[in-house]
Amino acid sequence: MQKLKFFVYALFITPLLLTSCSKDDDDPQPAKLEDVKFALKEDFEEITAPQNLQKSEDPNAQQVLGYIQQANSFKSYMNFFTIPEGAEKSNTPINAAGGRVTSGEYLVYKWSYDGLTIAYQVSQQGNEYVFEAFINDGEGSSTLVKYIEARQSTDGKKGSMKVFDFYDLDDNGKLDDVTANYIWEHRDNGSIYFKFDFGNDALVYELEVNADASGKVQYYIEGELYYFVEWDAQGNGSWKYYSEGKVVESDSWTV
Repeated sequence: MQKLKFFVYALFITPLLLTSCSKDDDDPQPAKLEDVKFALKEDFEEITAPQNLQKSEDPNAQQVLGYIQQANSFKSYMNFFTIPEGAEKSNTPINAAGGRVTSGEYLVYKWSYDGLTIAYQVSQQGNEYVFEAFINDGEGSSTLVKYIEARQSTDGKKGSMKVFDFYDLDDNGKLDDVTANYIWEHRDNGSIYFKFDFGNDALVYELEVNADASGKVQYYIEGELYYFVEWDAQGNGSWKYYSEGKVVESDSWTV
């Protein structure tokens, strides 16, 4: 188990970057699962704030940068979807704890890393591609459990990803508890929408960044809007705190 903890930690301390989609609406759909790519890994660029906002010492401007960093850390999980040379390839779906096998074609890869077994599979389910990552405990067990489930539309413009709590197996060896839940969409107006929560609705934030780097964040606690902040392309911004649906504090900053 110690190896697994080190491995997962090593993935998270160097976050890869959330990127923005560059697909064409006229792109043909892949004919084979080998051609299907997870858009968050392949076709996205880093979300960035206006340069002047990055230099601001205003605490709310700094908070905006923290929200954007959280969005960019989305891609830290993509190491699980990077297929190394020599990985074992098959079309036999993984029948693992937490897995969900439906009819249809599957593409499966398995490989080892420092005593761990890692597996990745992709399938098409309706109008979505489903990407799943599995891992064992690294202590000699051959049992795989699903660690990540990601879904995206076939055009690659929107999707979701759930990360399960590896250390909280139920009585059947299945991961039920979601430790991170992401929803993303690249909208037709060029903006990127991103929603994050910790597997429940207790703390939720929504981020939308436009093509000119302006944007807004809405932060919810127990379903109630608690904090709203927006900024323009130059980095100037304003914010509001709410209580019981009413603004209780507000201000702005300039750069």
